[in-house]
Amino acid sequence: MHDVEEVSEGVFKLRDKNVGPDVIEYDGGRLYRFMDGFYVRREHLDEMSPAEVSSLCRARLGVPQSINPVNKEVKENFRLLTRRLGARNILEIGAGRHPLFESAPTGTFYALADADEEVRGGLTEPNEFNEFSESAPDLKYRDGQFDLIVAVFVFQFPFYPAQISEVARCLAQDGVLVANVYRRRIESRIILKEQFLSSGLNVKSISDPKKLCRDHEYWVIGRTQENIDECVKLLLELIG
Repeated sequence: MHDVEEVSEGVFKLRDKNVGPDVIEYDGGRLYRFMDGFYVRREHLDEMSPAEVSSLCRARLGVPQSINPVNKEVKENFRLLTRRLGARNILEIGAGRHPLFESAPTGTFYALADADEEVRGGLTEPNEFNEFSESAPDLKYRDGQFDLIVAVFVFQFPFYPAQISEVARCLAQDGVLVANVYRRRIESRIILKEQFLSSGLNVKSISDPKKLCRDHEYWVIGRTQENIDECVKLLLELIG
């Protein structure tokens, strides 16, 4: 029997350890382990509601010591890639209260977007912020504004067609969207890729050679294969 506490609505954690088994029995049902040792009621993260996702993300903020070092390693890979690409206009999706950069890198326009409007008040720097969700999918930027869009630990959760269309609108002709994907079912990954293709974007997925977390992949998304391939080459150099 596990000693479980509910740390946020629908989000649970073991009292006596940071990481437990993948599945535990609780209150007549099952809880499924999320990264960092938190548990949720849904087995498949891509089926979570917006409210459930926000509750989970807020709960993790309350226990920062439980965040897995893998999270930090993946984020550092994205920081290095951003610098190597030399992007001037950057949009980070699902940035949360701890985005890749605390403030805009020198010489760049750096915008943040997150489904949780409360993120705005928790940022340490007054970065450009946008609510970006199923119910608020419109961004205020011009067509083709961003040469780099990043999404770190975002695509395990639902990402909606209206958001994909908006990302496609804001991405420059020679720009790329770089994301990582894990804990998403194969059939759900296929559907997500097809939605990007329907918006005029190509997708290349790369299995993580380090296998940092379960079923971990990096996705590079863009309009031209040449730009995608250049980004993939840089990414593979960084992650080894």
